[in-house]
Amino acid sequence: MKEIAKKGRIAVACALALTAAFSWQIPCVHAQLNTKNLRWLDRGLLWTGFRNQGTQGGVLGRYDSRSAPRMAYPGMGGGAILNLAGPDYLEYWGMKPGMGYLEHKYEGQNLSGGEGVWVLTKVGDTYGVSYTGPFNPTNDIRPMYYDIANSPEKDMGYPVKVPPHGTAPGLTTGNWYPGAPMPVDKPDSGQPFEVLNHRFGKYMEPGRDSAAEDIILSQWTTKNGVTITRKAMAWSYQGFHDFFIVDLTFTNTGDSDGDGKPDVNGGAGYTLNDTYFSFMNAFIVSQAGKAWRYHSEGLPGDRGGEVNNDNVYRYTDAPNYDGPAANKGLKLNYQRDGDSPLSFDEDTGDPLIKDIQLSGSANMPGGRMEGQLMAYQYVGMAPLAYRDAGASHVFASGDRGLYLNPPGEQPFSSRQWTMRSIQNVQTDAPSVTTHSEKGMYEELTKSTNDNPAAVGAFVNAQTYGPYNLKVGDKAKVVLVYAAGSGADAIPRPGLPEYGVDPETFAHTDIPLSETERKARLAKGEQALVDHVKAAKFAYDNAYDLPDYPPDVEFSVGSNSDAQNQLTWSDGIESAVNPDYTGAEAQDIAGYRVFRSTWQEFGPWTLVGTVPKGASGANWTYGAGAYTWKDPTSAAGFRYFYNVRAYARPHAAWTNGTSVMANLPAAVQKHFKAGLEGGYASPLQKDNQVTSPFMPRTPEGDQMAKQIRVVPNPFSLTKEGANYQNTLKIRFVGIPTKCKITLFNFAGEIVGEAINDNPSAGEKEWVQRTIHFSSPEVATGIYFYVVESLLPQSMGKKARWTFAIIR
Repeated sequence: MKEIAKKGRIAVACALALTAAFSWQIPCVHAQLNTKNLRWLDRGLLWTGFRNQGTQGGVLGRYDSRSAPRMAYPGMGGGAILNLAGPDYLEYWGMKPGMGYLEHKYEGQNLSGGEGVWVLTKVGDTYGVSYTGPFNPTNDIRPMYYDIANSPEKDMGYPVKVPPHGTAPGLTTGNWYPGAPMPVDKPDSGQPFEVLNHRFGKYMEPGRDSAAEDIILSQWTTKNGVTITRKAMAWSYQGFHDFFIVDLTFTNTGDSDGDGKPDVNGGAGYTLNDTYFSFMNAFIVSQAGKAWRYHSEGLPGDRGGEVNNDNVYRYTDAPNYDGPAANKGLKLNYQRDGDSPLSFDEDTGDPLIKDIQLSGSANMPGGRMEGQLMAYQYVGMAPLAYRDAGASHVFASGDRGLYLNPPGEQPFSSRQWTMRSIQNVQTDAPSVTTHSEKGMYEELTKSTNDNPAAVGAFVNAQTYGPYNLKVGDKAKVVLVYAAGSGADAIPRPGLPEYGVDPETFAHTDIPLSETERKARLAKGEQALVDHVKAAKFAYDNAYDLPDYPPDVEFSVGSNSDAQNQLTWSDGIESAVNPDYTGAEAQDIAGYRVFRSTWQEFGPWTLVGTVPKGASGANWTYGAGAYTWKDPTSAAGFRYFYNVRAYARPHAAWTNGTSVMANLPAAVQKHFKAGLEGGYASPLQKDNQVTSPFMPRTPEGDQMAKQIRVVPNPFSLTKEGANYQNTLKIRFVGIPTKCKITLFNFAGEIVGEAINDNPSAGEKEWVQRTIHFSSPEVATGIYFYVVESLLPQSMGKKARWTFAIIR
């Protein structure tokens, strides 16, 4: 009966979803939220964007927020992002070849509508509430520039250049490093400072070894003179790449207009008693799995209606928390995808059903796989530190004694509210559109409520306080935003000390039975918890982490056999690991080449291992460089690459505070196998699709080598036997001027093609016959004859066979 009812409801739900009104709720705000003033935190697997206005990720209901990654996991440059992105990101990607505007919309892995920082004050009987999200920021928010020239980060950063595999090679990425120009734009139209502490081919310098690889620094102030400084930090290290840390300092400056001078209360400011700070999130994990069913414009929940509302929400310290007892005390609120009561199928994790996917999703280059898990992620937020002393969540030594401590255990409360409509921003959560400032203050300071029993869409917030801030006083809360999946629980083939990447997890053994699917998805909960604990280790150790090998700068091209070949320098082999001395510090042992035939964020398959200092079957080494050819690449097919240096195993490690045994368990395993470079950042992989191309060669013009048909056999139903669901076939290694004639098994001519391109040694044929009555070729064995039309080989012919399976 349940299935019958669900089938009836889905028809109604789909009709409502596809005819939903396209409406946005955009009150007048002082801050500009455009595509040009955004910086992307994209060093780890979990990506988001930041502005000086205090926004994090997107803003619910705002079309222009689509330019920001919104808790994208794994991080990727798809969806509507690429159509609207500002200069901070287009240098990596541009539009992906073969993907139109519509196809990009079906690709998003965004897990949130946005996050925001709230300041709740009370001066006498007057309440004041300021916030930066997930709704439109309040009108009093005034963006500022972080005073980086007088900060701990003033001497940090490198002018990292876009590598050859980016779309604008040589362009500088981060915007702060010694010698960088100061911004000339006003803070509301300018970007936050981004400091990149990583380099191609070199480990971190010892003086920067206690810094994140990627830091984004932003600042803003509020009407009652509370100024917020935010430091967001991320790493590509595989044991620490599933989270980013947000360090927030709240200072009672008395400055409400952002000019750096006190102006509140005639310049005297206020003592702000009973002040609270809230951190509000609009996680929407189900969005990652709904675009293929319901047309998506790139905003969470903008199509599909209530079918999107099937998240499971949990707070580990809620009175009715029903998860693992060991999670209590983490103070983690998190969400995952659940089973929509409006869907005809049991859709936890949103396994793809090819028969009902929309055309934009079905036609995506790379295709979709039956049963592919589309919403397999867990995502959450937890505190790392907020006090000098206590049973948990204690400041690291460098932060102790500098900030006010809130009374008692924190958060003061953790609450969640239902979202009835994501698209139209209809929710019980407090905001200026539904509550007075007193109402918002009182709603956020109510006691923690129970976790909901049913699936839905939710907004959640943790509130800290009360603080009594005199002018000049500071408070600090350090948070982690983390994601996880069952990928950690699947050992990588050939190197079991490492787990597979998230997209490999989503594609492994599919389609799965309902029982197996749920069992695998459930392992994402422990992975999320492990990643929160890894972030705690990073914070407690002042960010002095084990150094994984640095990025490899490589280029991709085609060889004379129409195969992809990758080239990189051996300069990384002289890199000095700052955690070791002497010969042990130069620990690079070789390289691993990974390839994805789907998208630039995976799934990744190991296709080559290159020990340092030697040539091999598929690579050559000489003159300080490696050239590796991909023997299984074929002309016209899409490929993405990632080259990871790997280090020799080390038996011991210390940063002066912790030792090997203190490291997260996953990192200890990585040490056992040898630390390996990352794959999360756009700088670490080939972001533009590379397809081997057969150029003109003397051998081809002379017809001195065997001509190949790719793919052979051709099949529309077998992965790797067609060009992304098209009828294309390529003849490779042909003269630059020739005639190709195609015959069926009966000897009848079914097709002809002419190559007359002086730079091309290949020709494409789209399986259209010369017969009007039967325009498409049928299944069978076919013969081809290639006849040269070049003077030096005029009349020379080559013959062979190929197969088509329809």
